[in-house]
Amino acid sequence: MPPLTFSTRLLPLILAALGSLVALVALVAWPGQAVWLMPPLLLCGALTALGLWDLTQRKHAVLRNYPITAHLRFLLEKIRPEMRQYFFEDEKTGTPFSRDKRAVVYQRAKMQLDKRPFGTQHEVYQPGFEWLLHSVVARTPGQAPPRVDIGGYDASIFNMPVEDFDAVIKVHLRGTWIPCKHAALHWRSVNKETGAPVGGRIINTISGAGLTGNFGQTNYAPAKAAIASLTQTLSLELYKMGVTVNAVGPAAATRITATMPGAPAVVEPDEIPEDEWNRMDPAVSSPLVAWLASEEADHVTGQIIRAVAENII
Repeated sequence: MPPLTFSTRLLPLILAALGSLVALVALVAWPGQAVWLMPPLLLCGALTALGLWDLTQRKHAVLRNYPITAHLRFLLEKIRPEMRQYFFEDEKTGTPFSRDKRAVVYQRAKMQLDKRPFGTQHEVYQPGFEWLLHSVVARTPGQAPPRVDIGGYDASIFNMPVEDFDAVIKVHLRGTWIPCKHAALHWRSVNKETGAPVGGRIINTISGAGLTGNFGQTNYAPAKAAIASLTQTLSLELYKMGVTVNAVGPAAATRITATMPGAPAVVEPDEIPEDEWNRMDPAVSSPLVAWLASEEADHVTGQIIRAVAENII
């Protein structure tokens, strides 16, 4: 064995040996205190023996270079999966199965409720989550149903963090673009296969705030204005395939508009008698949407239409 030289990596072994020596001398000097001196003597003696064994063994270089303390490394390595599982992993990223997936298995095995309503903790706007939109893609070639995209949100620039602005743009603009893309890819495939117009319809929803602006809606208004531009651009790209793309800006007293100061009371369509007409009824714009989705409107595309009570603007 090469000669030993002092190094901080040997400090635990040196301290253990000194502790053993001090405890042994104290035990000889005060044998009546054996009850108190034997535990430290045994502990320091055991650590000293462990350190000497580490220095002489040839299996692990790390033990030979760092006697005693290297065992901490092996201990941490052994409990690493538990530490990662309980202290560092979130509920979604564990491998091979996340805590969420394991929890579902446990709940089902115990015949417990395994549903978690009210949204998700996943960042569904990241790449790879487009599959969530599978239910909005037409399944039968040539028979894709009309698409109506709806959304709403209000906020003021004075107390709006940039995260809220980004969230609204994602919900409205990106949330409109993605289903349009899936539908466009499907229609192009059908058009190439059949060589005939597919008769598709896209009907987006905008707002008057996106056309004329509105105080306190610096995220919502630009998002809706962008959807109007997206509608007109899509109408040019999809026209040759027989797809019309229009946008409707309804005016009604809804639960969304009710959050604005001075807004009229909410009008619920189901609560209006059949023989009564209310100009702020959200259902007033429904005939326009139904007409745009019909074959009678196959010549109308790229239009931004406001439906305000009995007026079409």
